[in-house]
Amino acid sequence: MQAAGVAGTEVLRISFGKTLGLVRSFWLTLAAGHGIITKKQAQALTGQMLNFLSDTLLPPRRKRSCPRKVRQPVRSWPRLTENSNSLGSSHYKVTPIFA
Repeated sequence: MQAAGVAGTEVLRISFGKTLGLVRSFWLTLAAGHGIITKKQAQALTGQMLNFLSDTLLPPRRKRSCPRKVRQPVRSWPRLTENSNSLGSSHYKVTPIFA
């Protein structure tokens, strides 16, 4: 959301997958630089990362010609149209099969 704010655009224009990959790499860089870079340098890197993320925008979404709705089934199959129940005990017979 901060990257979208920096870019001045809506949040859906920022790719979650790309952002996740870049932020994981950034965390690894900050973890490896622990004790080497100062807090001020880490804050500057974070600002640069936000600027970089705001530059990697997705293209604008196209407008739909018709509204999205739930599609109705074309025919009744394979939908269950009526229930079948059996009450009482079951009877079965085991038949041996020879090959």
